[in-house]
Amino acid sequence: MPLPIIALVLGTIGALGTIALLCIYWSDIVEWFQNRSALKEADRDHIAVTLKDQLASGEYRVVQGIFNTRTETVVDGQVLQSNELDEQTEAAHRDSNLVVYK
Repeated sequence: MPLPIIALVLGTIGALGTIALLCIYWSDIVEWFQNRSALKEADRDHIAVTLKDQLASGEYRVVQGIFNTRTETVVDGQVLQSNELDEQTEAAHRDSNLVVYK
């Protein structure tokens, strides 16, 4: 299942606005998900995901979203871009660029 999700999430980047930051902080990622907890809980097919990508420029891009596994669509999302990730964000993505949150 991870590969189709990666392709679908990456396919939505153009539709989402990119937020340029000095650093991508784990606390901001968590707060964004907390503010959308009702959306995630509204449908059992909704999952929370982040996808980290390192661009050719060296910058990091983190796509964050609520993804519907049944319809294969991103229900809500944002793109964060920065030269730096904080330690917690880096640790969350250490083993995989795609992280699915339960």
